[in-house]
Amino acid sequence: MVIARGGRYLLHLPEDAQLDVERAEQAAFTAAAAHREGDHSTAQRLAATAVPLLRGPFLASHEGEWVESVRRHLKDLRVSALETASSSSSALGDTHHALRYAAEAVRQAPFRESAYRCQMTAHRLAGNRAEALRIYQQLRVVLAEELGCDPSPESEAAYLGLLDRTRFPVVPARAEWETMSAHRLS
Repeated sequence: MVIARGGRYLLHLPEDAQLDVERAEQAAFTAAAAHREGDHSTAQRLAATAVPLLRGPFLASHEGEWVESVRRHLKDLRVSALETASSSSSALGDTHHALRYAAEAVRQAPFRESAYRCQMTAHRLAGNRAEALRIYQQLRVVLAEELGCDPSPESEAAYLGLLDRTRFPVVPARAEWETMSAHRLS
């Protein structure tokens, strides 16, 4: 029921009414808590529930300070849910979803380093170290050109981890592999 009072409108909802924004917020916060506790399956499921609920703009045909502040909050919440979904997917070995969620997080928040780190992690786990390194370089360029700053210590540590060859097995080149195989057969 809508009530006009003092030049404003007040919306009274039934006790059992559910709002998508509230459901999304609860799912995103619970997903983040589950992720921190290591329950990646629950975190992935809840974050994946929150993401589509936060897709469209809040009150698209309205403007104003309050509406803009809610939009910013919901956009940040969506990016956080995307990062949680990506990180949890990575932890579960689901690189397809980890990459998809991370790429969307970077598109939504191109200056948010944690989104790039999610992308780097997903590519590393997918076995694509070169692409993970390219993502780091992309982050460096965006931060330098747009904000005039360097990546954070966390992003730098992720980059240095990618450079550490002891953490990644070196696969011999095809010619080396064929030579090794020929020697084993003789």
